[in-house]
Amino acid sequence: MDQQEKPDNASQVEAQNKTQRAIADAPAPPDMTPMAWLKANAVFVFMLIFAVYYLYSNFGFEGVIKAGLVALGLGFVIFIHELGHFVAAKLCDVHVKTFSIGFGPALPGCSFKRGETQYMIGALPLGGYVSMVGEGSEADEGEEYPRSYKNKTVGQRMMIISAGVIMNVILGGICFIIVYRFHGVPRPPAVVWRVDSGSPAWQAGIKTGSSIAQLGDVKNPTFDDLRLAVALSGHNTTIPFVFQNRNNGPKIEVALEPRRDKNDMVPMIGIAPPPRAVLAPLPQKDTNKVKPNLLWITPFTKNSPASMARLLPLEKDCIIMGISNPKGEGYISIDHDLKLGSFDAQEFARVLLEHEGKACKILYYSKASENPIEAEIGTESFMPGDAIVGTTKTGQKNYNPLITEKLSEVKAFEPRPEGDFFEFTSRINQLAGQPVVIEIKRSQEKEKTLMMFVPPAFHMDTGMNMKMGEVAAVRKGSPAEKAGVQVGDRIASIEITAEGKETKKFSLDSFNPIQLPNALATKAGTSGDCSIILTVGRRNNTTHEALVMIPLPSVNWDHGFDGNLEEPVKPASPLSIPQLGIAFRVENTVLSIKEKSPAQEAGAKIFDVVEQARFARIDRKTNKEVWDKWTELKSWRGNQQVFDQWAFAFAMLQERDMHKIQLKVRRAGEPNLIELAPIVAIQDTSWPSAELGLRLISDFVMQKADSIVEAVEFGTNDTIKSIRSMYQNLASLVSGRISTDSLGGPIEIASQTFSAAEDPFALILFLGMISLNLAVVNFLPIPMLDGGHMVFLIYEKLRGKPASDAVMAAATYLGLAIVLSLMAFVFYLDIKRRFF
Repeated sequence: MDQQEKPDNASQVEAQNKTQRAIADAPAPPDMTPMAWLKANAVFVFMLIFAVYYLYSNFGFEGVIKAGLVALGLGFVIFIHELGHFVAAKLCDVHVKTFSIGFGPALPGCSFKRGETQYMIGALPLGGYVSMVGEGSEADEGEEYPRSYKNKTVGQRMMIISAGVIMNVILGGICFIIVYRFHGVPRPPAVVWRVDSGSPAWQAGIKTGSSIAQLGDVKNPTFDDLRLAVALSGHNTTIPFVFQNRNNGPKIEVALEPRRDKNDMVPMIGIAPPPRAVLAPLPQKDTNKVKPNLLWITPFTKNSPASMARLLPLEKDCIIMGISNPKGEGYISIDHDLKLGSFDAQEFARVLLEHEGKACKILYYSKASENPIEAEIGTESFMPGDAIVGTTKTGQKNYNPLITEKLSEVKAFEPRPEGDFFEFTSRINQLAGQPVVIEIKRSQEKEKTLMMFVPPAFHMDTGMNMKMGEVAAVRKGSPAEKAGVQVGDRIASIEITAEGKETKKFSLDSFNPIQLPNALATKAGTSGDCSIILTVGRRNNTTHEALVMIPLPSVNWDHGFDGNLEEPVKPASPLSIPQLGIAFRVENTVLSIKEKSPAQEAGAKIFDVVEQARFARIDRKTNKEVWDKWTELKSWRGNQQVFDQWAFAFAMLQERDMHKIQLKVRRAGEPNLIELAPIVAIQDTSWPSAELGLRLISDFVMQKADSIVEAVEFGTNDTIKSIRSMYQNLASLVSGRISTDSLGGPIEIASQTFSAAEDPFALILFLGMISLNLAVVNFLPIPMLDGGHMVFLIYEKLRGKPASDAVMAAATYLGLAIVLSLMAFVFYLDIKRRFF
């Protein structure tokens, strides 16, 4: 028996040695001359040159450098993944045939063989790959070869498979640690700025300026903690909050249930974090190296009051009495009163605008002079990085915008040059419709305070009055709730009686509902008793009869919500009257059109229903006018879609660089949509606005580690939290809690990485997140991915033998179908997001 076995063992060893020699002696790819390589890869080289040309033409040389960093960064993340497989395979004595950095053909002179492994650098630096004997499609290769991957133990193969994911997790943690130690991670504060009308936070009565003292069990959270908790919330679950009102007001303990209906891509409670009172800086570090057509960024929106601001070479409390004539010589007299210390600021602003940005001269009185002084106003306006430190004083009986008042200092961990943002917005709201002076400080001016004169702001109107929609929400404990207003009611009229003033009635069959919140606030004033009587139309939900007009009991106007920033933040959001606690929809149906208005000239008619809209804007690259894509202005209301997004569309029109909109309307008797001519909105000087057009930087608290030990602690916590949230996000996607429209594919990843490349630490942080995402996605139990291989290895370990070839083949095809379908889907979302 032994004699018979020896020849068999000897032949087996000889077969193994022969297989090993055949694999080891496999010829390496032949070296190619540079010209031969170019000929063989002409298409690839042409595409690469075209990509570089496109980047240079649109983003300059800096754009090419950023794109290179993006490619190298993303490639490095995938390379680290493959390096994990490579090192683990070597430790397990697996024969590795090829280890490539990058894909595609090897670059000339960048391929060599050392020992048994061919090392190469591919032309496309987007990852890499490891080729092992006995793996994948070559699983039958070296069937008896002991160093074949398939002949290793299950434990060794598990180690090799999981090594890539482990390396990605380690890389993500290292990226976090580096940023925490040497730069810090910006965290937006958990402070309320805007409140989305009708949202869960709005219904709970959360006010602008409130801070979140506690979120669940987390004390003093950041806004990132809030976003994560809300996004990962389950159906019909509430999140306990403790809100602290400004100036140490009373705390509000409330449990909010995040909203996620068909109009929301992700769960939300309806609040946004605040900016700082600092104008946005240019992203380019050295603008001299950037093409001129890229210097489009300004600290204000174009055609806004802030874009027409002028630096005044004056001191506080001066009185302007004349300005040079923009149409001739001499001065135009400005009405003024030396005793009262005031002048006609509206007239001064009007003449200043007629100079159309050119230098001019003024005559003024100062406290130190009895005679008029001449001064020149240049063309200087707001600059990036300007810190706002003061404004015109509010509550003046005799208005003079040059009488200013400092803003309160910001309570922050680090010294800040600007004043309190919420105090700034409160003052601008009170001064709406008036020319104002904004005091600023510049880093190059050190302690000097500069005075910027800003013309008055008014709403931009199209001339269309739209139809009042249904009541969307009623705030808890509000005057509207006390009056008995119900969701689904339609406001027919509002009577308002302010203390010492005559009663005024607003009938919504003729009055523009968009103007209602401002008109009521103007009539109510800023103090004193004010009573409200609402008449609503209510339909019987059982009989579905016509609306019945119901006068409701009188209630008081709540001045406690004066200045609260409540806006239609989402397309489907309603419009609100903060002081009444009522949010109503504005339908897209035209009820009336002003004579000779922009809408009338564009061809709009009464009872048109606006179904689609698009806005004009200034292209950031060419500085020319372009149009956005058409957007349908319809929302889901239960299982029906209705056209009631005019409140959001109108708000968007106010904030754009160009107040220009084009509409497609449905008209009775017409089979197809009618495309109207572009509508250029005009100022309505009877309708003041607090929107000056300033672009402000986001507020954040820099979380920085004081030691390497603390950096490791922060980085580890972020890594664990990120991985957990990614799996919870996937579960929410599967359950439908989060919309698939929120997903991004390779185009979106490249775009966000390109943006992050502005700052090296932002890029490192983003690559850390991408690395963790790659680890999580790659370890999903999908055949063809590492997680799918791990499932089969666990199956083999438990069963004692691998799955059959038929099962493996079926799983492979299934995995391929899933991966390709997912790739096609996210590519579709990326393309849809950008082009349709």
